[in-house]
Amino acid sequence: MVQLLAVAIFFLCASTDLCLWRMASHWPILLLSIGFGAVNALSSEHTGAITCMVTGHVQRLAGFVADLASTSSSGGISDTARRGAGQSLRIFFMFCFGVATGSITTGWTGPLWKMRTAAAWLPMVVRLERSFTPLGVLYVLLLLTQALPTTATH
Repeated sequence: MVQLLAVAIFFLCASTDLCLWRMASHWPILLLSIGFGAVNALSSEHTGAITCMVTGHVQRLAGFVADLASTSSSGGISDTARRGAGQSLRIFFMFCFGVATGSITTGWTGPLWKMRTAAAWLPMVVRLERSFTPLGVLYVLLLLTQALPTTATH
């Protein structure tokens, strides 16, 4: 099932590019919302954590830091709180990595529009400016590697 969704997500990203290149409208972006919703559902189902929004994770990290500062002389922080903060920290860093990677691969640099695009230094073979297809490829690779059976070594 994950393999089928991975391919569907790729086609949604590639279809968005095709539609955007053919029409002067931003409505094809709705195709991406379907694909990203599927990614969110898969990540929530398999990891038990929402990975596409970081508000709750930043709140958990801030609470952990506040608890850490206020419990320095008392019993300390529980292992459950430490594990939760560690999970939120990993998700936060992966979210930031995803934003940076997506910005570079699509050529979007946001408010730095007067500067050369971040993708300008990438080789011409890799660079696909303002294209969602590379993100589709990354999602396919990620989801397919997650769907592979793992062998436990003891």
